[in-house]
Amino acid sequence: MDLQAADNLMLYKALQLVRPGDVLVVNPGGHMCNAVWGELMTRSAMALGIAGLVVDGVVRDGAANRKLGPPIFARGTTPVGSEKDGPGFVNGVISCGGVVVRPGDVIVGDDDRVVVLPVEHIPCVLEHLKID
Repeated sequence: MDLQAADNLMLYKALQLVRPGDVLVVNPGGHMCNAVWGELMTRSAMALGIAGLVVDGVVRDGAANRKLGPPIFARGTTPVGSEKDGPGFVNGVISCGGVVVRPGDVIVGDDDRVVVLPVEHIPCVLEHLKID
């Protein structure tokens, strides 16, 4: 989803649409002054079954979010919250950290990076996997 810097209204909309196993990928334009996500949103998202969150910006409540569970990848943390005015959009093509992300793409992350696997490449990857 694409957000206006310092505004997280569209994240609330995304929480209305999310399905279990979804990863939310959020582009607030690399804005580093206002967090678009915090502990209360993490608790809501956990109840809805999200698999993780990627934010090209900052979040708040870092310690609480780490204890709660779902992986959150962000540029950092800040205690400063966001407005809730919009505009923005949910479930469309965005650029997150300079990488194009589309609905249906597979998102995989670890301590070092986040990787986007385009949805059209999934059959090829599955074909080449060797599972014993």
